[in-house]
Amino acid sequence: MNRFKMVVSVMLCGYLWANAQEISLSGRIVEFGTSNGLAGVAVTLSNKSEAFAISGEDGSFNIGGVSAISLKKASTAKPFALRNNMLVFSATPSAAVAKVDLFTVNGKVLHSVKVNLFKGEQSVILPELSSGINFLRVTIGDRSYCGTLYSFGNRLTLSGEYKVASAIDRKITRQAIDGSVNDTIIVSKSGYVTRKNPIDSYSQNNITIEMTVDQNIQNYTDIALLTTSITVTGSGATADGTEVVITSGGTYKIHGKLTDGRIIVRSEDENDVILILDNVDVANSKTSPLFIENAKNTFIELAEGSENVFSDPAAYTTFFEEDEPNATIFSKDDLEFNGSGKLTVKSNYKDAIACKDELVINGGNFTINCPDDAIRGKDNLVIKGGTFNLTAGGDGLTSTDSGDVTTGFVSVEGGEIKITSANDGVQAKNYISISGGTLDITTGGGSNSQATESAKAIKAANNLNISGGTITLNSADDCLHSNGFITISNGTFTISAGDDAVHAESTFTMSGGEVNVTKSYEGFEASKITLDGGKATVVSRDDGVNVAGGSDGSGMGGGDFGGGFGANSASHLLQINGGYWAVYAGGDGLDANGNIEINGGTTLVHGPQSGGNGIIDIGDGGSYYFVVNGGFLLCAGTSSMVVSPSADSKQNCITAYLSRSAGTLVNLQNASGENLFTFSPAVQYGLVIFSSPELVNGTYNFYYAGNVSGGTKEDGFYSGETYTPGTALSQNLSVSSRVTKIGSGSSWPR
Repeated sequence: MNRFKMVVSVMLCGYLWANAQEISLSGRIVEFGTSNGLAGVAVTLSNKSEAFAISGEDGSFNIGGVSAISLKKASTAKPFALRNNMLVFSATPSAAVAKVDLFTVNGKVLHSVKVNLFKGEQSVILPELSSGINFLRVTIGDRSYCGTLYSFGNRLTLSGEYKVASAIDRKITRQAIDGSVNDTIIVSKSGYVTRKNPIDSYSQNNITIEMTVDQNIQNYTDIALLTTSITVTGSGATADGTEVVITSGGTYKIHGKLTDGRIIVRSEDENDVILILDNVDVANSKTSPLFIENAKNTFIELAEGSENVFSDPAAYTTFFEEDEPNATIFSKDDLEFNGSGKLTVKSNYKDAIACKDELVINGGNFTINCPDDAIRGKDNLVIKGGTFNLTAGGDGLTSTDSGDVTTGFVSVEGGEIKITSANDGVQAKNYISISGGTLDITTGGGSNSQATESAKAIKAANNLNISGGTITLNSADDCLHSNGFITISNGTFTISAGDDAVHAESTFTMSGGEVNVTKSYEGFEASKITLDGGKATVVSRDDGVNVAGGSDGSGMGGGDFGGGFGANSASHLLQINGGYWAVYAGGDGLDANGNIEINGGTTLVHGPQSGGNGIIDIGDGGSYYFVVNGGFLLCAGTSSMVVSPSADSKQNCITAYLSRSAGTLVNLQNASGENLFTFSPAVQYGLVIFSSPELVNGTYNFYYAGNVSGGTKEDGFYSGETYTPGTALSQNLSVSSRVTKIGSGSSWPR
């Protein structure tokens, strides 16, 4: 170790030693409203799991004897502050309730919660937010206080002044709140809402933490499953042998095991039924082990830390009515899952979880193995959070009602979802919306398999709208499919398709996001394609981008939802207005049974390298056009079936004929020796097509081969490079018209 490092090490060790301390935290846990001490409360630290205590009879606790390094964070005192993901402020005791609202910049409500106010500092847990700017409003009584909330990854910051609307009856005090935080005290007790209390020092005494009763479970009926019998403590449920029937709304805490039993919800009133599953294991040899026959709403709470298992037989012999129930967990009315516990469904008959009305999942850890659909919400299926590992002989997530426009939809807003299915991964009879979460979907055995029936990764009968999420798709069939429209405005995609990567029978529009197609029969296929923004790399065995040129199932055996295109039409338009597009095609690079219009963005095309296809293909006959009005276009591939940009283009273009092997550099320089492009095509090529706003009237030199050094390379295109010329294909090339031709060759007759 050199002297400098030694000095720094000694100084650092001294600093840490000086700031090292023993954790010394003490205080009381009391019940809100009564101030009575709460015994048996678990008290832990978020960053020091080894530091813990259990509150005594009077609610007192003491955490000590564990060393810590206190690294005090600098902060500025404000009336409002953030500690980790908590909003902290001070309010007078005269106000009982505060309302906290989060809005997008467009005014959409993201989160709204009412909070009981305690004495002194108030703390409100904020939800996880996407990066960006949102607005925060705190309302106490008739006063509102607004500010701006910035989120960057997991970090939240507040900005702006918080001002009382009137000087009269101020309900938020001007007490300065310190935003620094070292750790968070977490207090939890069954029957009470868990509280998190940030601390700015590991040495504090006389801490008082108030806990509120959890309204969901304060008055519950206890149902104990005792392997071959059931006991019920409380009202609203009756047991008969190994079958328990819940007959009224209320909260029911269920725990234990049944080797051959059943839980039935048959509520006779309009109140919600709440089922708290706390380590439940139920099997049935004749029918569904959990059947919600009738209830206004049923909420299943997967208790924290619990592991719950349901399993059914391979054949049902007991039904409520014809073929119902037909799932391990079956509901005839609205059903919602909450909590963080685990749920394992071992389905042997058909579906694993099925709901005939609306099915909403806010959280939980789901493991499902079933012969048919994993999770089905007939009217609709909404997933807002949770972790899912689904193995299905049918579809993974599905909504099957096609009765009207308000039903038959699947919405994914969050969660971590892994699906392995024989048929479709996510399927809806109406529309699908994906705005967040992580999806990893494999269907039909993956892109190396041959699909004999529909095995699409994500399939909507009408509309498919994706505005966020991290999505990995590996399908024997299409990966993204709609009988109507597909819209991508954001998200990150990795796609490997046995058939089309993206297939819309009507229109495909992309304005944002990043798509990486590693394998496909055809990349993007629709009756009309508009590319406004985003980024995509497309690898295809046939056409890279195809407007109205193919049919569903054209790249594999079988299919569903679609009848194909084929006919030339002026309504078939490929329009590129912006974004970045790199195409590696075995068939046509950009193909339209109509027209192609490039107005902006960057488009790079590699291939095809053989005859029978073309780099660019438009509708047959003289009425169709390929125009370049703006943007950067660079293509290399076969000189067969050449379609050159039209003279009606608003931007100059070059078509250069030369036959070279894959990887041979091509370069264009202006009269000053500045590179307009240096390109390394991935295929053997006989034609290069180029257009750019920099290609103005003037003199240029066109080279091939040579060497390149420095710069960066993406999809064969170099930036910031130094090019050493090889052989000149054309020197002192004069560009004075919209289309300039180099070398010998002719366009394919249209």
